[in-house]
Amino acid sequence: MSKRQVRIFLVVLFFTLIVFRLFFSLSTPFFSDADSYFQLRQIENVRETGQTLIEDKLSYGGRTHIVLPLFAYVL
Repeated sequence: MSKRQVRIFLVVLFFTLIVFRLFFSLSTPFFSDADSYFQLRQIENVRETGQTLIEDKLSYGGRTHIVLPLFAYVL
């Protein structure tokens, strides 16, 4: 393959992946919802401390979360 063909292939591959990711993220419900950010915070807290986030100091006045932590631990 010449350099021109390689560049064209990479550009086509790049745009194909962008289209696929946009299609997937926009067609999946709850992909960018508040629940997904909550799960992300739970997973990050498990990774940092080894425990789920029970007392949320970032919410207004603090909030207690009662969750099933298996999903956060698996991820």
